[in-house]
Amino acid sequence: MHKRYRLLLTGFIVFLVLLLTGLSFLLPVPLGEERGDTAFHAQLAVTLLYALATVGGAVLFIAGLRRFKSHFKMAYYFICLGIVTIGLSSLQFALFDYLNAWQSWWFDYKFMYLPNVIGALLIWLGVRRFGNLLGIKSRLFSSVYIILAIAATVLIAIPIPHVYVERIFEWQFDAIAVFVIAAPMILGFAAAAVFLIKSNISLAYHRGLAWFGWSLVINVVAMVQDLILNYAGHNNWYVDSRLIILPFLTAAILSIRAGYLFMKIGMSEETVSATSSPVDVIVYMAGLVSNPREIDVELDVLRQITATPGSGGQIDAKQEERLVQLYRQLEDYLVHHEPLRKFTTEDLRQVILGRFDISEKQNSPFWSLFTEPVTRSRPQ
Repeated sequence: MHKRYRLLLTGFIVFLVLLLTGLSFLLPVPLGEERGDTAFHAQLAVTLLYALATVGGAVLFIAGLRRFKSHFKMAYYFICLGIVTIGLSSLQFALFDYLNAWQSWWFDYKFMYLPNVIGALLIWLGVRRFGNLLGIKSRLFSSVYIILAIAATVLIAIPIPHVYVERIFEWQFDAIAVFVIAAPMILGFAAAAVFLIKSNISLAYHRGLAWFGWSLVINVVAMVQDLILNYAGHNNWYVDSRLIILPFLTAAILSIRAGYLFMKIGMSEETVSATSSPVDVIVYMAGLVSNPREIDVELDVLRQITATPGSGGQIDAKQEERLVQLYRQLEDYLVHHEPLRKFTTEDLRQVILGRFDISEKQNSPFWSLFTEPVTRSRPQ
């Protein structure tokens, strides 16, 4: 059921994005447009496609939040708001095109980059909150280092020659460089932090974080591309053809994929395991823990048992009793201390019953755990 819902939602979002993009070809071409109808509509469509795709990716991120805790949801909201802000900021260029308003103070003073700075900052704040929930300490989460990196890059950029810009002084251009440099710098810190989190979190989150991290990296590349054009000039075929938007479009597609994978985590559906042993259950429970370091000491019990199996390769009664205690420890951690997802005792045991076949094993100390009545618990 969950898989069908995910596919339907993703398919609907993709269909809606393509439909609205296609409808943009029905818009009238503004007077004075010199590139022709086809070129104008193609550029408008690509810009709109990027903006809508980023919004769609954010919707997918949020769609799977029901099973996550409120602190982690807040990190998601920051990230999604940042993604949408950066995506919608691209609509400025479509508006400039449509109104032929490139010769304006908003464009001259590079204020069109301000939404990118705000979006990058929101994403970084969300990623930092994510990392803090896992207890990860890093300079990537320090605003001081971001400010120092931006300042150093601006000082390096000031002596670099650039095209002449009308209506502004040189000192104004140098001041404006802060806007243009800040967004990719902040987003670069966020991207590096995402990969840092990926290296410290359980496997269940790896694919989603990898896709999300690469979407941020490509966004950084696209913003650096804008930075270069700010110095080299925008009056060239590369800008006129709207190829400048292609890196952003690629990042949006990656963001949709990442959103789908994170939604999959939040709407996980269990399949029947091919093997059913106490060790399989413990391995599965350990995989639900978002921060493996928190249970590393407890899992020494599992390592000892698997390293010294009983006669015939089976666990003996003493080892099974140790696994019972280990299961209770993991269950207690997931219900009361897991920082990201919400679990209850009864839900966990129902999942085990649905995933593992215990029809012929109910009399053993370990498997009897899942048939005994439990006191209803609430996630912390």
